Amino acid sequence: MVDGYDVVEQLEAHQSNLTPPDLEQPATLLALPTPPILRALLGHEVATIRTRWTNAWAERLGGGDGPLPVVDLDEDARSLGTILRALEHGGSQRLYVAGARDQPGFAREIACRWSGELCFDLESRAPDLAADLANVLHDDPQRTRRLGPGSRLLVAIDDDSDPRSVVATAGGEGAVLAYARDPHRFAGANHGFLPPSALYATASGNRIREAWRQYWSERGYARDVREAALGLDSELERRLFEPPERKPATPRACVVAITGLDGSGKSSHVEALRDTLTSAGRRTGSLKLYRQGAFLELANELSARTRRGAPLASFRVSRIVKLIDSIRVYRDELQPALEGCDAVILDRYVETHRAAAASQLGWNLRHHPALAIFPEADRAFWLEVDPAEALRRLHARGSRLSADEHAVGLAGYADSFRAQSTSPADVVLDATASFGDNAARIARETLSVANVGTKPSVGSFAALPEASLARATPLAVHVGDCSSRPVLGRDIPSLASLLRRELGRGADGVAASFWVEAYAAQLVLDARTTTAASATIALWPEALHRMSCFADLHVLHELTRLLAAAVRVERFSAGGGDFLWSILAPAPAARRRLAAEYAEMVARVARERGWPRAGDERVVAGNEGVVAGRERVA
Repeated sequence: MVDGYDVVEQLEAHQSNLTPPDLEQPATLLALPTPPILRALLGHEVATIRTRWTNAWAERLGGGDGPLPVVDLDEDARSLGTILRALEHGGSQRLYVAGARDQPGFAREIACRWSGELCFDLESRAPDLAADLANVLHDDPQRTRRLGPGSRLLVAIDDDSDPRSVVATAGGEGAVLAYARDPHRFAGANHGFLPPSALYATASGNRIREAWRQYWSERGYARDVREAALGLDSELERRLFEPPERKPATPRACVVAITGLDGSGKSSHVEALRDTLTSAGRRTGSLKLYRQGAFLELANELSARTRRGAPLASFRVSRIVKLIDSIRVYRDELQPALEGCDAVILDRYVETHRAAAASQLGWNLRHHPALAIFPEADRAFWLEVDPAEALRRLHARGSRLSADEHAVGLAGYADSFRAQSTSPADVVLDATASFGDNAARIARETLSVANVGTKPSVGSFAALPEASLARATPLAVHVGDCSSRPVLGRDIPSLASLLRRELGRGADGVAASFWVEAYAAQLVLDARTTTAASATIALWPEALHRMSCFADLHVLHELTRLLAAAVRVERFSAGGGDFLWSILAPAPAARRRLAAEYAEMVARVARERGWPRAGDERVVAGNEGVVAGRERVA
C-alpha cells in the first residue's frame, strides 16, 4: 500500500531534502513580437495571453534546469542584432524561437544571423503547446470563437466573403470582428488582415482586397492591409536598424541636387549649372542617379505584370531593382566624382527614392542603408510645379510617359517633396518662374559652398548603355557550381560588400529578403543582357522560394517565371551559393543551415523539371533535360 506516502500525493515532502545542481543554462527562449492581427482583434487583452503563452514555453523547454531565460521582443527594445550578439557573448548555445510562423521576417533574420543551434519547431518538444499565438485563429477549423476575457466574437473568413457582410450577419459591428484565415501565413507578418487570394492582382483578388481594405481602414488598420499586400514589414526594418559606423570625414566634392517633378526643368538647370561652374574654374561632374536601361525596363515590367495577376509585392521589388542600380551608380560613378571633382551635380537624388517608396508603397526609406551611403546634399534645389502643369508639359513633349508620370503618381511625389524640403540646405524655386532667374539663384547658392578648383571640368558621367531585354535564343545555364562559366548575379554580393565597407554594422539594417529578391532580379537582368554563350546560376530562385525562411517572398516565383523564359538549364548541382550565403549569413553555422536546406529544395525542383545532375555526360540539351541511357538523378 502506498496511499498517503507516494510521490504524487506527497510531492513536497519527497522534494524537501533534494537540491538540484545549478547547471549553466545553455539555451534561451526568444519570443518574437506579437502578430499585429492579435493586437487588432484583442487589444490590450493580448498581453495577458502572451505572458501565459511565453511562460508555458519557458517552463516546458527548460525541464529540470528550470524555466529557460526569456528574451521577449515585445519588451526588449534593442535592435535584433544587438540582442543576438548579447546572447552569443553571454554563452547561449541554443536558441528556441517562439512565434516563428507568425513572424516569418524575424525568423528569417534569426536563421541567417544566429551562430549556434537553432530550434524553430517547438511543437515536437512540447506537443501540448501551440507553436504560435495565432494558431488558434488560423489552424482551428472553427469559424467563430470568443477569445480572451472580453465579449467580442471573432469570425474567421477563408473564402471571398465581404467581411462587412459577415460581421453584420453575425450580430453587428460592436461585438463582432472578422479576420482572414491564413494557415500558411502567406501575408507574412500581417497575416489575418488579407486572405491569400487578395495578395494577387487578379480580378477576384482586387475585389476581395478592396473589401478587406475598406473593412480595416474603418478600424484604423489601413497600414497593416497595405503592408500585407506589398510584403512589407516595417516593424522588422525598425528592429534591424543599426547606426552607421561613419568613416572619418575626408575632403570631397560639393554635392548639388536638382530635383522636382518630371517636366519641371531639372535637366536644363543641371546643364546650365555645369556650364557656370566650369567657367568659374570648378572641376565639375554631372550625373543621373536614375538611369535608363535594362534594369529600369525590368522594374517597369514587374509592376506591369500586376495587371495580369502578379503579386502586388512586385511593386516593392521593382523599387528594390531601382535602389540596387543607384547603389551601383554610387560605386561606379559618384564615388570617383566625389574624389576627383570640386562639385558634383545630380539630376535628381535620393529624395526621389524616398518619395516614390513613401507615396506609393508607404515604405519609409529615410534611414535605409541602401540610401545611407549617399552623402547629404550641400545644396538641394527643388523646382516646384503643380502636378497638373507638370503633366501638361510632359504631354506637350510628345514622349512616352513613364510608369509614374500620371496624375496620382505626380501628386504623390509633390507631397513627399514638400515634406522633405525643410532643411537649411534646401532651396525651393518656382519652376514656372523665369529660367534665367532660377539659374542665377542656383549658381549663387552653389558657388557659396563649392570648393575652388583650377583643373578643367571632368564633364558628365555616362550612364550604362541601354540593353535589350530579349535574347535571340535562351541562354544555356548550369544551376549550381560551375567555375568554367561566368556566374550571373555576382554583382549583388559586390554591392552588399560595398555597404558593409561604407556603413560597418549599419549594413545589418538591410533585411535578408532585400538581398535575396535583388539577387533573383539580377539573375533575370544578367540572363537577358549577357553576351556569353553559357553561364552559371548559383542559386535558382524557385528553390530559394521553397526554403522555409523565404517562403513568404512571393515575387521569387514571379522572377522564376521571367528567368525560366530567358534560359535553358542543361544540368544542375546542389552547391555554388557560397558567395550569397556569406552575405546573408556571416556565421558558418547559419550558412550550413541555409545551404543544406537549399540543396534539398533544388534537388526537388530538378526532379520536377527533369534537370540532370552534373556529371551525367549523356545529356540531350533542352528544357526537358532528357537523360539518355540512364535514370535521372535528383
